[in-house]
Amino acid sequence: VAQKIKVFQAQYLQFQPQLVVMQAGEHPDSTTYICMKAKAAEEVSIKFNHITFPEAAMAEEIIQVVKKLSDDDAVSGVLVQLPLGPNVNADNTCTVTEAVSLKKDVDGFHAYNISHLSSCAASLLFIPCTPAAVICLLESTGISITGANAVMLSRSNIIRNPVAALLRSHNATVTQCHSHTK
Repeated sequence: VAQKIKVFQAQYLQFQPQLVVMQAGEHPDSTTYICMKAKAAEEVSIKFNHITFPEAAMAEEIIQVVKKLSDDDAVSGVLVQLPLGPNVNADNTCTVTEAVSLKKDVDGFHAYNISHLSSCAASLLFIPCTPAAVICLLESTGISITGANAVMLSRSNIIRNPVAALLRSHNATVTQCHSHTK
């Protein structure tokens, strides 16, 4: 990634990629994850900005900032760190992630990206990073995914469905299970 950025900057002198991560509250695991993102961004010369909201933030105020960032040409990517806090329910979380511009949804959580991933469409803008990492880990074992029977045990919408879709796109047969599967 660092090399690709350098090549692009050599052609376009004003180019400076910027990643903005938004967080509501101070969940220790989320904060640790954001710190890892900041470090990775620094290592590849991506400007990093961490915007925090109080834990009591409402979806509407987060959406206002998301829309502003989506319209800002200086911002290359926007990540909404989940969970957003007790005042932002599942429907509102969906509304917040849908407010991120398709072209800046580097987490791949927008309905467009998720639906195209599920349909195995060739026009994906972004593949969610954790599901992509799962596939990389599986491929690194040397075991062929093609023709494999894969069993998913998860209730996480942001992991389960994208991983299942990626496994299917690699021609695996996928069975999805959860805590109530017999």
